[in-house]
Parts: sequence; C-alpha cells; structure tokens
Amino acid sequence: MPKIKENKICPKIINKSLFYSHSTSKDLIIEASLRSASLLELSQTVNVDGSFIDDLKNIYKTTRFSVDIDGCVLFRFVNGLWWEAMSIIQTHKFNDQCQWEKVDNKQFNKIDSLYQMRQDVATSGKNNNVKTSGIGAFLSQGNIHFERFRGTHGGIAFKPTAGNVFTQYDSAFLTHVAAIISFCVNKDDSSHYLQEVYQNIQGIADKVKVASENTNITPSLYISSDTELHSKLGFLRIIKYIVETRQLNSYIVVLSIDQSGSFIKLLDEKVKQAFLNKAITRIKAIIPDNNTLSYIDDTDFAFIVINSEPSIVIKLLSQISHAFLNHLLVDEYRVHCEIRAGYSCYSSSSSQPEELLKMASIALFQAQSSQEGKIIGYEKEIVQKLQLRLELSLLLSSAIDNNEFEVYFQPIVAVAYIDKAIHHYEALIRWNHPEIGLIPPDKFIDVAEENGTIIKLGYWVIKRVCECLSMPAVPEEVGISVNLSPIQLEESDLVQKIIDILDEYSISPQRITLEITESMAMKNCELTKIKFSEFHAAGFKLSMDDFGTGYSSLSYLLNFSFDILKIDKCFIDNTLTDEKYAVIGRAVVKLAHDLSLSVVCEGIETDEQFQMVKSWGTEMIQGYLFSKPKPWGDFY
Repeated sequence: MPKIKENKICPKIINKSLFYSHSTSKDLIIEASLRSASLLELSQTVNVDGSFIDDLKNIYKTTRFSVDIDGCVLFRFVNGLWWEAMSIIQTHKFNDQCQWEKVDNKQFNKIDSLYQMRQDVATSGKNNNVKTSGIGAFLSQGNIHFERFRGTHGGIAFKPTAGNVFTQYDSAFLTHVAAIISFCVNKDDSSHYLQEVYQNIQGIADKVKVASENTNITPSLYISSDTELHSKLGFLRIIKYIVETRQLNSYIVVLSIDQSGSFIKLLDEKVKQAFLNKAITRIKAIIPDNNTLSYIDDTDFAFIVINSEPSIVIKLLSQISHAFLNHLLVDEYRVHCEIRAGYSCYSSSSSQPEELLKMASIALFQAQSSQEGKIIGYEKEIVQKLQLRLELSLLLSSAIDNNEFEVYFQPIVAVAYIDKAIHHYEALIRWNHPEIGLIPPDKFIDVAEENGTIIKLGYWVIKRVCECLSMPAVPEEVGISVNLSPIQLEESDLVQKIIDILDEYSISPQRITLEITESMAMKNCELTKIKFSEFHAAGFKLSMDDFGTGYSSLSYLLNFSFDILKIDKCFIDNTLTDEKYAVIGRAVVKLAHDLSLSVVCEGIETDEQFQMVKSWGTEMIQGYLFSKPKPWGDFY
C-alpha cells in the first residue's frame, strides 16, 4: 500500500477485512439462502416465449413469502407520447385483471416528475396538506422501493404494508426482482440480460450456500461486479461499522459524474465500462486511501471521509471536480463531465446507515437540480425544498386548468418621456395556490420546465397578454414583453401557434416582444437561431434578458439578431460598489447603440441609479422606482 502523505485531507485507513467478511446471525443467512434460491427459480421460470401476465403471476407466487409487498405498480412511457401504468399487486394479492392502461393527462406530469427524480427524494416524505390521487398518490408515498427498467423508459414501484419499511436486504432482493420484471417487459431487446441476472444470482446462491456452513455472509452481496468496488449494500455495511464504532465527524459523500446530454448512456456496454474504469482511476487518485470508495449505480459513487470537517470535505470534492474539468478520452470519444456531490455527517445527522446515505443522496439531488452550488451538504431545509419542489410538480398541470395563475405587469418607461403615458410593459406570471398561497416564479418555473408544463403555461400567458391588449381602453401603440423558455423553443410549431393566438384576438406581432436570457439561449445555439429568424420574419421583436449575469459575450448580440438588450438588476446594483461596472455599463450601452439595439436597464430602485443609466444614454428603464408589478386592471 502506498504511503499516505501527512495532511488534513487524508484520514486514517479503515481495514478492508472489516467489510469483506463479517459474521452475522444464522437466521439472516438462512433468509439470504431462501431468497437467492427463490430468485434462482424465478430466473429459470420466465422465458422469452412466455406470456407476460403468466410471468408476472409466477413472479408473484415465487416472491410473496420472501418480502412484504402490499402493492406493486409498473409504468412505462410509450412512443415518447404518453404514460401507461399496470397495477399487478393490490393489498398483497395478484391482480388477475392487470393490464396496461393509459394514464390520465392530469396524472401524466405526476409520474413523469417522479420518474425524473431520485428515489431518495421521491420517497423521503410528503406533505399531508397536498392532495394527490391514483398512481401519483401511490408513487409519492414514503417507504417505496423504486427501480427503473433496463432498456425501457419506465419503472416499478413496490410498497410495503402501511407502517412498515423495506430493510437493506429487502431492497437488495427487490432490485433483482425488478431486473427480472424488466426483462419480462422488454423481452425482444433484453434476452441476454436475463442470463446475466441468472448468473449473478447463481453466484450469490453458491456463496450463500458456503456461508450457511461457516456463518459468514458472502462478499458477493457487497461487491459490485461492474467495478469491483463496494456495492450500495456494501457501502451501507461500511456506514454501519462507522456508526457501531462511533467514529464521529465522519462524512458520507455521494458524487455523480454528469455528462453533457447523458452522452455515455448512448454508448454500448463495453465503452460504458471503459468510462467507469477511467472515472474510478481519476477519483482514486484524489480521495483518501481508506478503502470505502463504492459504486452506487449508473455514474454515482460514494466514499467516507473519517474524522473531518466540512471545509476539508468541500476542498476534497473541489479537487475531484477540478480533475474532471479535462475530458475523459474513452475509446476515442471525448466525454465532457461535471461533478456534483452531496454529503451528510455522522454525529450531526441520523445514526441510521440508510438515513445517512439517503441524506447525502438528497443533498446530491439538490446539487444536481439547482444553481446554488455543485457541492452541497445535507440540511433539513433541503428536504423541505425538495418536497415542495415535488409537490409543485404534481400540482402544476391542474393549477393551469383551475386558473390558479395570474399575470402581473411592470411598466417599461421611456427615459425621454418619463412623465408621459406608458407604452410598454413586461408580463410576469404569479401562482396563487389555494392552500399554499402565493408561490414566486423562481420556485416553479424550472419545475415546469422539467416536467414539460412550461409549454402549456407559456401559451396560457400569451393568451392572457392578448386578452389585455385587446381591451377597448388600451391604445394600439401599447406593447408587452413576454418571457420564453428554451423548452418552448423545442416546439416545432411554436411560432405558428403563437401567431394563431394573436390572430384570434387581432393583435399584431409588432406589439409583442419575446424575451430570453443569454444563458438560456446558449443551451441550443442553432435551434435558438432558427426560432429567432422565424419570429423576426413574423414581425416579433426580440430581447436578450438578464445581460450581465451569464456568459455576457458580446458576440451573442450579433449571432441572435436581438432588437433589445436588457441589462440585469444585479449588474446595476454592482455599480454602486465597483466603479468598473459603471464603466462597462456605459461601454455596453454605446456598443448596443452602434449595433442599432435599444437598451433597457432593469432593477432601477433609486434616483441615483436612474441618473446614472440616463447618463449612459439608456432609452428605457424598469424598476420599483417607477412601479411594482401590478394587475392589468391597475393600468387600464
């Protein structure tokens, strides 16, 4: 073993023998032996030519005495268009009438959002004040074991009897059951996979048989065959040892290697394996050599930092993140990666191994789904945020149908005519939920983008804007700016649909300005160019929103043919503490004018700011100095 440098990041070594052979009760070994035998029988029972329903029935008969399954639901996404669900076990009984049924549109987003979220988050708890029903209610309950299908977009959820929880051994068993069901769902493409499952179970059964003679649990249950690292079950065993020996201030770390566009998932198994091997080598070169590195699933890894503190853990993870800035060269493919990580601490958090791992996983999910940071430690507030996020995802679709949204408008004032009539406004959406209350857009817009409801919501806003502009009291020269999401740009007929809505209310496209942030425009440059050209041809004006917060590359002003540049509030605020921002702001306004662009400065709250941007030559301003966002009725 190489000598470890003496520094704060390298804690003491944990003896690997403590995790490769650990005696346990004979009862557990007998249970493991029975379960492996039932799985072995099951993998031999199902076959390529068998009936799907008959296979499910055999699975039920073989497993019903091995684990407490009160309910079981399968779901799959069909042709990229709709969800189908099949309830195969209800109140411990097999459903003889089970069949795939198309999911109601109101529950579509519930399943889709749950499928996108990590199991640890989806099952970490629920708010009893939020009402759900059907499949959505089943999947949003706590204590559910969820597995994705292999090769098919869908998954399976197992629920124990109310009040019970699945143990780590139950979860290991259900993972294999789900793998067999996954084969049954997609036999044409996964016949080889059943053989892999059979061989894996056969190996476990053989080792358990030996274990029953010497009362030792087999290492095969705790080692990942893909990576030869500890498996998730093995990592839980390590955490258990940490807890039992009271090694306080130990940090449980879960990290994910995110690739651009999930690129690695498109490659074959051989290339994926090469990717994992190179990733492991890169991680091992940095983390403490304490034999805790574990492979959780997909591209997620975990390890433990003993006797440490948050600053050291963050420094270590930052080193790993920096190591992945350079792409991984895998079989001539250049794979660009980004590290996201979450961690929990034994002593400040739970002392249950499953809970400690779940907390780290929840922190990881927060790091993956927010802009707050790439490395996040677990806090109770995170769970509350993520549960609210999940609840909002479930409620969004019905909120549109129930008219819970409303549009407020903030004036955009011409500097030269500050005391004259207002001719332009920005539309800002608000969600007033009957139980939760007012929900700000920064809490639900990204959720709507994730589950696709932003499409429906976007058209609703356009329609509401047209209703306001078509009122008899509103002059023809009044226009409104509307924000666009990059998800909306993916709609092939987006431009025509918006034109159709305008035609319905006899509104000219010249009265509508479409806004998109510079960072959002960068997500798909070519698509953005194409859509912007279509909008320009139809007569719409285009505005780059939030300039100064993202990439701030002036070349974007040329590439995307904007008409208006909006300088963000945070940029304006910085001018008060750093003169350099004022110098840059003045230069940007001049450059915009040289490119024949109009300029709007946002977030103007003081007369000092107003006088400053006026001196730059800004044509229009927006902010609380002149008006807060208000209902349309307050203006007309």
